[in-house]
Amino acid sequence: MSRKHILGVDPGFKGALALYDPYNKACVAIKDMPLLNFLNQKRNTLDLFDLAQWIGLYASDVGLALVEKVSAMTYKDRHGEIRGQSASGAFEFGRSTGVVQGIIASFNIPTVLVHPASWKSAMGLTSNKQDSLDKAKTLFPTHRHYFLRKKDDGRAEALLMAVFASKYTRHL
Repeated sequence: MSRKHILGVDPGFKGALALYDPYNKACVAIKDMPLLNFLNQKRNTLDLFDLAQWIGLYASDVGLALVEKVSAMTYKDRHGEIRGQSASGAFEFGRSTGVVQGIIASFNIPTVLVHPASWKSAMGLTSNKQDSLDKAKTLFPTHRHYFLRKKDDGRAEALLMAVFASKYTRHL
């Protein structure tokens, strides 16, 4: 069987994975980023087993993975105070992104990292998460139930990244 599907990944803890069939312009599967909370810790962590199992289920059909190239979200406010993610939060975010890439690579799936601004601009989107939800509902009306809540933006963005990749990829 030839590898024809594209895997889009929004790697954050509130992110998701989406499998897209570019030949039939169809959403094949969507999964929220699997999380695990062991012994009621303060923070969740990625459920690596669940993540690897899900990717492995589809790996033989995936010709390309597109992973959002993310960075820590910190900024200085108007008073010069640093706001956004804590150092440990930023580290955990980066670690989880690397783990996702490692699991994808373990299945021999070619992976491309793409900046959010690049794929969103090409898809006619802004940084507004609602735009992504609305576009996903429009492109995939039979899957609109995946994009009903504001917190479903990771699902929408993972799927839209895969659609973006299909427009710029000739050979899978």
